[in-house]
Amino acid sequence: MNWPGLNRRRNREAFAYVALGNFYGTVLCIGLADRSILTSVLRWRGWYIIARLSVGRYLNHMMVREPTHTNITFVTSILPAGSLLAFLLGLLVTVLGSASMAAISFVLVEYPGLALRDRWLSNSARQHSKEPRLSSS
Repeated sequence: MNWPGLNRRRNREAFAYVALGNFYGTVLCIGLADRSILTSVLRWRGWYIIARLSVGRYLNHMMVREPTHTNITFVTSILPAGSLLAFLLGLLVTVLGSASMAAISFVLVEYPGLALRDRWLSNSARQHSKEPRLSSS
């Protein structure tokens, strides 16, 4: 069937994305609902830390790029160009620089903001519980 404005390639791509989204959603729902030993890995506390650092690395990657590039070119200049050791050393410096910047921004910015949010939410919950209620009589 050939509809105007649509071609088979786009239909296949749309199907692939819809199928991938459905698969991801199904796995997510099963992981959240299932409390067996198989999904205990999903409840590991370390995922929270990894997620926070990943977001921090994403937000700060442009700020980290120039200083790490300068350091990488200095360190790898003593190694043969294009060698595996130079690549691995550059990758290590980049990942450590990015992760340390993400950790610093989490400690100095995000964590205090989350603590302030929790304080505001707990205060508003206490105020709502102290409000007088109408009696049902």
